[in-house]
Amino acid sequence: MGDMERIAYGSDPSQFAELTRPSGASRGVVVVIHGGFWRAQYDLSLGRPLAASLAEEGWTAWNLEYRRVGNGGGWPQTPDDVSAGIDKLAEVDGLDLSRVVTLGHSAGGHLAVWAAGRQRLQPWTDAKVPVTAAVSQAGVLDLAGAASLGAGAVEAFLGRCRRDAHARRRRPLRRHRPTERGVGDDGAAARGPVATTSQVQPAASRTIESTPHGR
Repeated sequence: MGDMERIAYGSDPSQFAELTRPSGASRGVVVVIHGGFWRAQYDLSLGRPLAASLAEEGWTAWNLEYRRVGNGGGWPQTPDDVSAGIDKLAEVDGLDLSRVVTLGHSAGGHLAVWAAGRQRLQPWTDAKVPVTAAVSQAGVLDLAGAASLGAGAVEAFLGRCRRDAHARRRRPLRRHRPTERGVGDDGAAARGPVATTSQVQPAASRTIESTPHGR
């Protein structure tokens, strides 16, 4: 496993990612997107152990930070950053982008699946780097259904005046096959469409039991 390299994709202090390369040939790029209610008190340190493990298994890990609620994030700033952070991979030397997988936990699982379909959504249709697979670990995929959880986390993320009108429209695209379910932020059941992988390749549908984790 190589040394971790910090790379900025914008001017804001939260617009950066940590790149960790495997010691040998890369099996592909995994974009790690941390959870934490989309809130600023949680950061990409949550994803560092996973990024290190992925690199040890032969993957190039791109542990992505982004603006969150409380430090300039929310809708649409947070998805703007996720998209821009993924697109930054096109400027990093020595990467094979034929396989780019987004992997996120809880709120990060929502963003991981959203990123996989972003090129079908305005204003992200010109995104440079397509996502070839998405893994959602107990992702909060039904924002309308999760509106009462996390002390108003969904409302804070979407904005009060737009929450009810747009929550369902802002779910990840239904084109992803339902495969994994678990328990997300504050005990939120993961609902809605999810794409998952077995060794980051298409897998049959399955149900995974998990426990509440509080973020």
